[in-house]
Amino acid sequence: MEKKLNEKLLEAIAIMSNVMRDVVSKGYIWGGCVADVYSGDFVREHEDIEYLIEDLHKKLLLIIKTFNVYGWEIESLTNGDLKAKSGDVEILMSHAEFPEGKEYARWYYKPELGYIEFPYEWLNQETILFNGVPLNAVSPEFQYVLRKNPKSLNPIWKTRDKDSHDLARLKEIIIKRGVDLESLDSNIKLVKII
Repeated sequence: MEKKLNEKLLEAIAIMSNVMRDVVSKGYIWGGCVADVYSGDFVREHEDIEYLIEDLHKKLLLIIKTFNVYGWEIESLTNGDLKAKSGDVEILMSHAEFPEGKEYARWYYKPELGYIEFPYEWLNQETILFNGVPLNAVSPEFQYVLRKNPKSLNPIWKTRDKDSHDLARLKEIIIKRGVDLESLDSNIKLVKII
């Protein structure tokens, strides 16, 4: 019997944890899986998983070699990010850095345009056990702000049903945590490089 996509995704998360350990770095899940991670289980199928990688560009070659050891195909993307693929599962990796003091983190989503700056604390340092697999993830607050303002990442973004569903779930998670939703947008900014 063929494994379901989310079972394969859990295996990919475990591989990613091993790769991060092997290259002495940290990766944080962001994107569509964040609401699932903080809810404790998958509620829909995911075809990929996205990570912010601490200093990806400094460890690029080592990460590529390590994924190759695990038998994954790896591709460098035009923006300097990486895509690892095994069968029908993909891991997308984006560069993030933490300037001295670690008060804010920077994510170079579209490096030619600039970077997104957000509170370092929105990178959850506590390991989360998700369906028996250890991982790190961005906070629901970070993902909520991104889902609420998708055009900050992609000016031609078309909101999909799953995006609206994720936004509603993230909102519910954040409210349960006692966080003021109105205060979140001011914590994130797009810094343009001229």
